[in-house]
Amino acid sequence: MDVNGLIYESIQLFSGKKYAEAIEILHQAWDEITDKSTRISEQCLIQTWLGCCYFEQAKRTKDEDKAEELFGQAIKHFQERFELHKQLTDGNEQDLTDQIGDQFWLGSCYLEQAKKTEDTDKAGELFGLAVGHYQQRLQLAKQLTNEQNGILQQISAQSDLGRCYLEQIKRSKSISEAEKFVK
Repeated sequence: MDVNGLIYESIQLFSGKKYAEAIEILHQAWDEITDKSTRISEQCLIQTWLGCCYFEQAKRTKDEDKAEELFGQAIKHFQERFELHKQLTDGNEQDLTDQIGDQFWLGSCYLEQAKKTEDTDKAGELFGLAVGHYQQRLQLAKQLTNEQNGILQQISAQSDLGRCYLEQIKRSKSISEAEKFVK
């Protein structure tokens, strides 16, 4: 089967919540691209779906150590996706939209990992990383020239930032600690 056929098959498995099987197929697709300086779009898709598979597995596991490992894998693949997108950059609207998506996924990984983490200090670090990616997403959204899309992307980024702050407030041990997130 060719690369695109393997990607399609993995998406079907993902839709059926068969993440481990989808990961195997995606690795096959990755291995089919022997010259990594080519087929960048397909490489981006593979990294996206690998990240999504690990992300979904991490959200579903109850074991905090396993979740940390799986979130780490998801972050690795979404970071690789980001690096691949930089190779495709022509400075157009779609490039910005792709970068906004990269920041969304990275922020989401850190946010979900922070929510699962019992260690308060570590959770605070992870929330900070999530906020950083969502702020970057907001800045990129402000650069979009399509006004309607830009506004929608900014609203979405603000919403994600709000979720981060709300989660931090919920974990706060005191009112004074919670107040810093409200401001």
